This record gives sequence, C-alpha cells and structure tokens, in this order.
Amino acid sequence: MAKTFAQYLIDKALPQGMRITRQVDKKYLGELLTDVARNHNGEYAEVVMKLKRLGDLFSTLEPVTMGMDEISVPNKKERDAAVRQFTPLIEDEKDPEKRNRAMMEFQARLKELNMKGTSDDASVMVRSALAKNELQLMKLRTSPGVVMGQDGKIVPIVFPKSYAEGTDPLQWWLGAAESRRNLAQTSVATAKPGEMLKVMSNVLNSAVVSKDDCGTEQGIVLAAKDDDVLSRYLAKDTGRFKRNTLITSDVQQEMLRAGISSILVRSPQTCQCQGGTVCAKCMGLRNGTGKPWNIGDNAGLVTAGMLGEPLTQMTISSKHATAIAKEETGLSNEAGFRQFVESPKQYPNRKILCELYGVIEFVRPAPQGGQFIQIRTTRKVPDRYIQHAMQDKDRKTWYSYHVPPNLKLAEGVVKGAEVWPGMELSTGVDNMQDVARLRNLGAARSVASQNMYDIYKNTGMKLDRRHFELLSRNAHMYVTLEKVPDGFGYGTGETIEYNKLKNMVARMPKETVPVDKALGCVLAEGVLDATIGTEIDAQILQYLKKNNIASVKIVHGLEVSCSAVPLTRVVNKSSDWVAAMNHRYLKDQMRDAAATGKRSNIHGYNPITAYAYGAEMRAGSDGRY
Repeated sequence: MAKTFAQYLIDKALPQGMRITRQVDKKYLGELLTDVARNHNGEYAEVVMKLKRLGDLFSTLEPVTMGMDEISVPNKKERDAAVRQFTPLIEDEKDPEKRNRAMMEFQARLKELNMKGTSDDASVMVRSALAKNELQLMKLRTSPGVVMGQDGKIVPIVFPKSYAEGTDPLQWWLGAAESRRNLAQTSVATAKPGEMLKVMSNVLNSAVVSKDDCGTEQGIVLAAKDDDVLSRYLAKDTGRFKRNTLITSDVQQEMLRAGISSILVRSPQTCQCQGGTVCAKCMGLRNGTGKPWNIGDNAGLVTAGMLGEPLTQMTISSKHATAIAKEETGLSNEAGFRQFVESPKQYPNRKILCELYGVIEFVRPAPQGGQFIQIRTTRKVPDRYIQHAMQDKDRKTWYSYHVPPNLKLAEGVVKGAEVWPGMELSTGVDNMQDVARLRNLGAARSVASQNMYDIYKNTGMKLDRRHFELLSRNAHMYVTLEKVPDGFGYGTGETIEYNKLKNMVARMPKETVPVDKALGCVLAEGVLDATIGTEIDAQILQYLKKNNIASVKIVHGLEVSCSAVPLTRVVNKSSDWVAAMNHRYLKDQMRDAAATGKRSNIHGYNPITAYAYGAEMRAGSDGRY
C-alpha cells in the first residue's frame, strides 16, 4: 500500500520482516506489539522504546490540540433538522417503548452527524482512539440529545443545542443533574470492581501450574482463522500436525492453506489437573512474553489481575454514556459482567431455553406483545427441568413459552420443529442457572467462558480467551448426583467436585458404542469439551458428529447435573475451609467446617492456607506450597 511518512517511520521501528498494512490506531498498535512479543520476543523492549521516542518527538513537533474549530457544530443544518424531527416523537409520545425507540434513533443520528465528513483534530483523536469516547465529543459540540436524571432514568426532554453553543436554564439544570451523578459514580467507581477482583482471586488462587502435561485429549473447538488459537497446543492430530504441536502464525497459515476450518486446541477449561490446578500445555504460552509456564506459577492470580483491572476502566468509561433502554440484548461493562456471574432472580433479557422434549405445534403473537411458542411433549423430563414452561390446563402434555417483545425467536423455531432441553428458543442473554439445569457441566463452562469473553469485547476490551476459560472451569467445578449405581461411594442428591466424580466413574464398567447409537446414553469419558456424566441428547449428538467423533465410552446407572452457583458463592463449596475464610460468609463457613469435618492442607495448591500457617512454606516440585 502507499504509505505516509509517519507510516514509513513506524515500519523502520518494527523488526525486520514486519510491516504495517493499514492506518495505525490504538487497536492496531496493540496488535503489532502482540505480534512482536510472540514472534520477536528478544526485540520487544527495543521496539517499544523506538515507538515511544517517535511519539515523544512528534507530540512535541506536531501537537494535536483542541481549538475553537473543534467545538463548532459539524453538520449544523442536519443536526437542527434531526432535532425538529425527533422532539415531538420524544416529548409528546406516551408509549414508553416507542419513546425509547425514538431516543435510540435520535442518539444514533446525532452520533453519525458528529463525525460525518469531519477532519478536525478532535475527530482525528477520536477515530484513532487517542480520545476514546465519541459520546463526550458529541455532547460538547453537536448535542447531548437526551440526558439521565439523578435517579438513573432518561429525561424525555430534547437538547436542541450543544454545551459549547450554550443551553437554556432548564436544559442546564437537567444536564447538571447528570454531571453530578457522573461525578459521584466516579468517586465510588473502584469499589465494586475491586470487590469483584477479590472474588475472582479467591476463585482462581488455587490454579497453580502443577505439571507440564495433564495428558488430556479433550479441548475446545475454535475456528482455525481465529487469533485465539495462537500460542496454544493442538489437542489432537490435525492434518500433518501432531497432537501438542504449538500453534504459531506459520502453523495457522499452513492449516488455512490446507483447507482446515476448525481445530481442537488444548484449553485450561478442559484441563484434568487435580485441585483446581492447571498444566502448562493446557495454558499454552504466557501472554506478552510468549514463554511456557513454569511449575509453581500461579496462573489463576495472573488471570484474576488481567480480568480485574479492566473492570475498573469499564465502570469509569460507562458513566459517559446515557443509558437509554436498548433493544440489543448483549451485556457489557462491569454491571453486565456482574449480572452474568451472579445470575440474580430478576434477570433482564434472559434467553428462553426449552425445558422439554417435544414438537412445536404453533407460534403465534401474544396479546401482551411478543410471541407464544406452544410445544407438545413427546418424552418425560426430570421435574427439576421445568421452571418457566406454562402447562396447558386441558392438555397436560402441552406447554407454552412467552417470548417478550424485546427478544426475537431463535433460528429454527417454527411449527413442526423438534425441541429438546437446553435448545435456544429466543435471542437474549444466557442465564447460567438455566444452562446448568438443562445442559451438562462442559456446556456450562463453554457458555460461561464465551459470554464473559463477549462482555469484555462488547466493552471494547478483547482479552485472551484463555483467561475466561480458566475462570469458567474453576467457577464450575461441582456436579450434583441425581442417580447413582449401588456401591458408588456417594449418595443421590450429594454435590461433589467434578474430579471426585471422575475418580469414581473410573472404577465403573464401561461400554464403547458408535456415536449413532449413543443417544440418551451417559458419557463415561470426556470428549471435546463435554464432561463425564453428560447425557447425549440431540444437540450433543449433532456436535459430536460435526467434529468427527466416531464412538464414545458410556456408563450405565448414572445421572448427574451441573451445579452452578453465583461467583461469590463458589469458594463456599470448597473442602478447604481455611482458604474459604479469606472470602465472606465467615460464620457459615466455620459452622459448616465443624459440622462436616472439613480439613485444610497447608501444603496444597491454595496460597491462603499456606500463608495462614506460614511455618512450613516450601517450593514443591509439583507447585505445592
């Protein structure tokens, strides 16, 4: 591509063989430095200093400043026309849903006009992500549109002018309320993220690297073109590449040229190490340094730190946006992350999951808005499954679901379609309580890691997916025994750690069956990201076939369900009562430890217990304290 002088200078600062391919903004600069760290690790420090010196030089010689031109109204005639168009739609509309939709459209139009055809310094800074928040610039020079009151609700009064142009007393007063609220929010912004960081640290602090390779052949399926496959190891032979091959950029490109579209990679989510620990192969190479993890490294606390700091930035940044009720259902910011990991009873935009085996008889509009899905059941399900389905009074085998107006029907939800527990009936936000109740532990972990990854990405922070996979595994470590064979060792109704289930099933007789004949059977060995105890339903069967699984090992007389608890409660289930005392609910912890005879290992993998005792700290060859 034709390059500017500045782009030529950046090329000169990069290692030999590296060249920029597009305009360098904040995001692209991060990608470049990540590439340097992975492929030219020895030159990383030198490259960073060269780029810093370029920045120092040109910020002195060619500074970017805010002048009067930057705060003049861009596209003023179009802005005024938008104000005239939307004022009656917002201020006179009585229907809250229609008013919210008008406010959303108005804000989107103002945001478009704020940047349309502009080339001033302020616009350049926003486009390059040097000054990140476009909404701040919009309020300053175009119009705030509408603002938020002190109670957090939108005030349906249109601002016809920007702050730079000046406002009348009413608009000044309304804007001041939002400003005071934002100042107060900033003052307390670090409290909630700080508390969540402590929660994640407690969940993850036992995730010590305890061995080089746990030996698992499980993993997660990712698209071969995805950046998240880099710095990982293959979980099975793929093309000419053998299991445990490190996936570099060159390996990835060769796979793509060979027509490979998806691959099974090692993941901390499917690591089989005991006690919440993880192996170096499942973790892949370290972020930034591109080096392997060493035995004894606490990967969990590194992950907690990487996930915790952005939460503070999310909270501070979110105050600049006016929180209009949105039709989009994805979660973002610290509040969205907290909603997902805490699963409150009042769960906005909850995705509707089917709880039944059956056939859709019809889909029709609901009188209150949205749609009704009527299902005729074909097979009985456990009573614990049905929480949201409404049973027909006259036809006991018929049930219905109401999909609210803010959600859409999921693809394939039509008359005559077969349904099964865990199948998505609508768009919306996954609720982990529903996923855990209707699906298996492996699916719950995958759904959790994907959702947390998306929440950060929706907020503009694309972190390494492995952090979320490790948190997901350690946050979902328990299963409830719904049915067990004689002499199993644990009774029906008990909740135990997944590794204990794995150890008990290892002693049971198993049978290998073709995958086509495995419908309704229970897995005796994990496969892909599906865990032991998973009942193979239509969705799992399709997933196994898609990934070329020919046969599976099954076990009889066993039924388990995933036990999902809010992230703040995960540590309470730990058998290490001293480690749990670093958390909360201390009275309950002590009472439970005394009643059930819990013990703590001072030479285990959890640093809290080791630090509390303190007298015999040592560096074990397997990472124990």
